[in-house]
Amino acid sequence: MRRAQKPFVIAMIGLVGSGKSYIAERLSHTLGASHLCTDDARVRLRRRGRPMHKAISLLRRRAEFLLRQGKSVILDSDFINPAKRRDLRRRATSFGARTYFIRVEAPERLILARLRKKRYTGRDLFRNAEHAVRVHHIRKKLHEKFGGFKPDFVIDNGRPLKPQIEKIAGEMRS
Repeated sequence: MRRAQKPFVIAMIGLVGSGKSYIAERLSHTLGASHLCTDDARVRLRRRGRPMHKAISLLRRRAEFLLRQGKSVILDSDFINPAKRRDLRRRATSFGARTYFIRVEAPERLILARLRKKRYTGRDLFRNAEHAVRVHHIRKKLHEKFGGFKPDFVIDNGRPLKPQIEKIAGEMRS
């Protein structure tokens, strides 16, 4: 597995249930980058009785630690907010890292079916399917508000993923 010479940061954009985490994990294996997931951090914080909004700052510190070592990271969070994207790009640049934004799209019916089908446990971010669907609809409004952003790459989770991931990896390595 070849690694890009210059470290990079990939930030995911996508609705709850679109497949951001799955695709971020696949990309991390393909590109040899560390996968940092805000959902996992939120669950750990909740278990410790700490505020879940601190997840982003925890991931930011971990990402900066890895970037200082010249390693690449994939941030598995939703970077639809323009201020969040600007801050990330500024921080990544300060470490000499390139920044890429990848939007994950999926048909609404697929997303909702996935959220309703899942069996939720204490290891999940959401309490149950209704909670997941409610958050999905809230986040969808943000995506509609900031939807004009053109990401570096788009992955259609309604189509086969392997060729899309390989294409992105190839472009990033060139």
